[in-house]
Amino acid sequence: MENPSSLYQPLDARKKEIRLLQLALNDGHDEIICRLLTTTVEAAPPYEALSYTWGSANDRVPILVNGQALEVTRNLHQALVTLRRKYTRRNGELHTTTGFTRTLWIDAICINQDSLSERSSQVRLMWTIYNRAEEVVVYLGDEEEDGMIGMEMARLLDLHFEVENKKMIDAIQRILDGQDSEIDMESSSDDAQAAGGRNPIDAIGDLNLADDSGEPSQSPGLSPIAAIAESNEMEGGSRDATNDTALSHPTNSASADEKPPSGNMNMFMMTKRPIITVAPGRLPRLEDGDQEFEAAPGPNPLQVVDRPDLQHDNLEPMGPVAPEDQSKIPFYMLLAMHGNSWDGAGEDPAEWLAFQKLLERPWWRRVWVIQEVAAASGQVWVACGQHWLRWETFLGAAHTIDKYKNHPFFQQLNRFGDGAKWIHDKSLLKARKDGRLDSWGGLLNIIYQTRAYEATDPRDKIFALLGFTPSIGIIPDYEQTPEQIFESLVRKSIQDTGCLMLPFCGRKPKRLPLPSWVPDFSLSLPPDAYNMNCPMGFFGADGNNWQNVGVPTAMCTLDDDDKPGELRIRGFSYDKPLVLGPTWQAESKDRQWKFFKIIEQYTKLLDETDKIHFPELHKTFYRNECFWRTLIWNANAADRYPAPANFGAYLSELLASNEALVNMSLPAHRVREDERIIPAGKASAYYEAFVSQGLNRRFFITEKGHLGSGPPEMQLGDVICVAFGFKTPVILRELEEDSKYELVGHAYVHGIMHGEALGSVDLEAKTGMLDAP
Repeated sequence: MENPSSLYQPLDARKKEIRLLQLALNDGHDEIICRLLTTTVEAAPPYEALSYTWGSANDRVPILVNGQALEVTRNLHQALVTLRRKYTRRNGELHTTTGFTRTLWIDAICINQDSLSERSSQVRLMWTIYNRAEEVVVYLGDEEEDGMIGMEMARLLDLHFEVENKKMIDAIQRILDGQDSEIDMESSSDDAQAAGGRNPIDAIGDLNLADDSGEPSQSPGLSPIAAIAESNEMEGGSRDATNDTALSHPTNSASADEKPPSGNMNMFMMTKRPIITVAPGRLPRLEDGDQEFEAAPGPNPLQVVDRPDLQHDNLEPMGPVAPEDQSKIPFYMLLAMHGNSWDGAGEDPAEWLAFQKLLERPWWRRVWVIQEVAAASGQVWVACGQHWLRWETFLGAAHTIDKYKNHPFFQQLNRFGDGAKWIHDKSLLKARKDGRLDSWGGLLNIIYQTRAYEATDPRDKIFALLGFTPSIGIIPDYEQTPEQIFESLVRKSIQDTGCLMLPFCGRKPKRLPLPSWVPDFSLSLPPDAYNMNCPMGFFGADGNNWQNVGVPTAMCTLDDDDKPGELRIRGFSYDKPLVLGPTWQAESKDRQWKFFKIIEQYTKLLDETDKIHFPELHKTFYRNECFWRTLIWNANAADRYPAPANFGAYLSELLASNEALVNMSLPAHRVREDERIIPAGKASAYYEAFVSQGLNRRFFITEKGHLGSGPPEMQLGDVICVAFGFKTPVILRELEEDSKYELVGHAYVHGIMHGEALGSVDLEAKTGMLDAP
């Protein structure tokens, strides 16, 4: 079925006309019915903007728009089914949408997708459209794959963040009030410890869980979990959790007539650890003639739990749990996962995996959603089916993950760091939507942050970011090919700044036929697939500071004689690699133990090379300092330059450590190489810097004795050059054609990062031509 051509009338781009969608509310199984309304951005009525993923273009479902059938993707259809419901749960509270229609802006329907000119003009307005929306609704999908449990874990992790922040604020207030003389700020924040100076994973024995009577467990000398287990054993085994008494909600201080809202989170205690189950309940139905609606009672929790890993005869209701105690529950689950339970066997962390699955849904990785969240001035809601949470809840959860992700117990949950990054990327750009990124340097920063994101149309990898940088003057044009757009983007950046900035975004891999100096932005590279990190703001290998962008003393200029695919640059060759070390490549789950292995290999390479070629430098203090600074590009994980002098001692401390993560349920054995871990403490800052700056790069030593770190594609015979307009040395490879080179990548070469190489050569620079291989 083709979309009807009569559905869309041309929009007046000069008046900034847009279309809005009015969706009829109905929670039955009837067809989706809506109509389009044409208005202008300035005169638009209140509306909500939808942020979602299109899904498969081959899986479509018809809806009625203005009385005509229009095909939309199934994922959008599911979102419309959710949005047309009058009732949703927002942060656990029942929310009612008033009226009979809901006014929305949805790109797939409100833009005529068959018109390239309209798509181009409407894309220019999208920042304003999301900025003026009363609310932005992020639709992650339906509640499959334990989506509700994942949403509840997000709430608990955010609650932990709030509780820890409140402790810090209260401690500071006590100092101001003269009640406490001092507070260990570093222990409370940087080392991420809970009250009393302990990590929450160590302190969770303090968790105060109520038993069925509503009173805390009081067995002396036992944690609450142990106390419940002991009670069950004295009674001759676990109580039957399926009887009416065990399933009734404990009264505590609430009256017997009070009932929790249906759909609220319910927690049960196993003899091993706490478990989250969710009873979704039945939301009200919108029926003809109804004037007032009441929530129908929810079903018995155990009757709706879809948790095959649970043994129902071991479950006991926990009853009300204080917020501070709730905030520790996720860490109990980590203990159980690592065999810290009564039978010593590790368990599948189902709740953590449910949250991980939630962060792995396609929406988090789509490039357009960055602008849609960042531009929003109203509340951003994250919806999984009918359950909605504020955006700030996910941000708090991401902060908690970042706080503890390097703890050994998180090693089996290695993808959480990536999930937290998806959240932080959007929140950081949302916080900086005030124009601070509106420059070529800002665009470079955003492109770097979003290389891992995906787009169905490769051109959108650039067009989706232009709302942050309106002053650059790039106009979205869907009539150009991706190759034309990417090459013209690099040329315009050179024309405006005199700097070779965008090649920083990586030469390889490539899918499109592009010159070596034009990155293939269409590829969605994982954050660690191709390392583009470097503290570029501090380097000036060509004799210029990055702050001088636009007015360098020796700039890169465009040559009118350049053919498509060619770029002439000015610079000089300085050195060549003498020996090359292996590339440090490691997935996050193997990264810690492989750190020790690669450092050992690099140290051996340096020792052997210096003995033969540079004996005067062999094992000197100066050489050792050059070595550890080179591996991290002389910067910490946050790109702060230069790296602190104590980082050398940190590296020595790491190499001398013997810490390992072993499974306590296995027999004692000699620690294997792949069980070594980075010890907690300040020395881990060097490891974090090495991950940031050294991953997917290789250590090398030059013919002149310099130490360097460069791209994995480097080969012996490549040329280390200083190119005017490039802030770091560049690695070039001469092609068979005379005076033409292929760009291999950029590198750190210790000792020439601030123009020192200029004093050793004839300043009459050569001109070389970069060409596609």
